[in-house]
Amino acid sequence: MRFEKWQALGNDYVILEEEALPWALTPGRIRRLCAPHFGVGSDGILLLGRPEDPAQVAELRIFNPDGSEAELSGNGAREAALYLRSSGWTDEDEFSILTKAGEIRPEITGPDSATLAIGRASLTSSDYPAGGPDGVGAVTAGGREWRFRHVSIGNPQCVIEAGEELEDLDLGAIGPEIERSSLFPNRTNVSFTRIAGAMVRARIFERGGGETLSSGTGASGAAVAASLRGAASPITVVLDGGELTVELTDELDVRNTMRAIDAQARLHAAAGAREIQPMAAGTPAWREGDDLDAAIARWQRVPLAAGGFRLFTAHQMGTCRMGADPATSVAGPWGELHDTAGVWVGDASAFPTSSGTNPMISIMALAHRTAEAIAAAHQPASAAAPPLQAARS
Repeated sequence: MRFEKWQALGNDYVILEEEALPWALTPGRIRRLCAPHFGVGSDGILLLGRPEDPAQVAELRIFNPDGSEAELSGNGAREAALYLRSSGWTDEDEFSILTKAGEIRPEITGPDSATLAIGRASLTSSDYPAGGPDGVGAVTAGGREWRFRHVSIGNPQCVIEAGEELEDLDLGAIGPEIERSSLFPNRTNVSFTRIAGAMVRARIFERGGGETLSSGTGASGAAVAASLRGAASPITVVLDGGELTVELTDELDVRNTMRAIDAQARLHAAAGAREIQPMAAGTPAWREGDDLDAAIARWQRVPLAAGGFRLFTAHQMGTCRMGADPATSVAGPWGELHDTAGVWVGDASAFPTSSGTNPMISIMALAHRTAEAIAAAHQPASAAAPPLQAARS
């Protein structure tokens, strides 16, 4: 059997290619491979296979030393990315890998270094079903209660701020109780931290593996929890195996928005659209017969900022009374705020709606009316529409 063993900050994995395995990778074989002394010895197995989607370089499955499968490992994913590049699976610097947690996009930054856009963190997930919107809770272990914050970052993280007692904790005694608490139906990883400004010291107890020298997702969860306590990004997480820098930005949201623009344009074109108009000032539309790839590339260069793509929200309000008298209404009859010129609203929540009729019919009719008023107010004088009073009659 051919394998390679890689490590990142002491977090070591055995890397296997599925096509080259002489037998099925069972939980028992995983435990034997990961066992020290009698096996290769590692924090887990990275199994690489050919993906169904040609847009992805590989499918990555990650196994813990106890034979269970993990959704994601930050260090493991970076090791897999460098292996894929060095083994000829791809020659790109940035590419896509499919994991149990979804698509990830590593970027090769040097011969032996890579970064990973690990995705959006969430404080709520099915891995902590009893949790509130802030992810905060309490768990009992070692005869005492621990306050924690749940962070989902591709896999479940339970982050506990331990303060000055961090280095004295016996993670081997405390960790298993928390990992297997009934609060976490899929078990959980546990990070014990001490926060000092933008520096976080963390000790990691991995689900299915025990205390480990480092963990990319564990460090990310610790950084998110520290940020919610006021730490500024970038945050340096000091682990037993070394330091990881975690940047908390909205860059992934921007990247996902650009992918959404691509997907929406292609869906419209495939559905037979004759024209696709981007919501960006001065940006030409795509028309049937035009180069769709070129149009999408052009739209994706428009910044998501003031003067770039327009973003809209539509919702029922019920608090913006419309009328001619500023003393009794927030906006004029056509929707422009009395006290803020150029800001328009439309409130249809007080409109009567007959039984069985979708209220959005009234709302969209009002939105169309308000849009016409805005367009008329911004037309050049030479091309102005008839006065609103005339239109109202």
